[in-house]
Amino acid sequence: SAPGDYLYINDQQVTSTDGTAYSLTRPAGATHAYVQVTGNAIYFDFGAGTTTPASTQGLEAFVNDIIPIHGPAKIDAFRAVRQSATNFVLKILYYSDERDEREAS
Repeated sequence: SAPGDYLYINDQQVTSTDGTAYSLTRPAGATHAYVQVTGNAIYFDFGAGTTTPASTQGLEAFVNDIIPIHGPAKIDAFRAVRQSATNFVLKILYYSDERDEREAS
């Protein structure tokens, strides 16, 4: 990362195995997440369990889309469900509001 960028905290991978909604596990201190969609398109929302994301509820993201999420509450409320019988893989990078002031290498 470049000096002044958000400070990297951790990464995660979420793989679906069925048609239920999947959420993220936010590491301590993370305030930003960038979610890359792979394997299959998804429906997602920030409903925190009130409904299941679907074509009529939530947003659509396709393979290789990157979903930026800002704020711990939004990260915690994020849920995704696959669009068809094919499983998805979400690759997530987590960052904090702290700035990375290290020298670029």
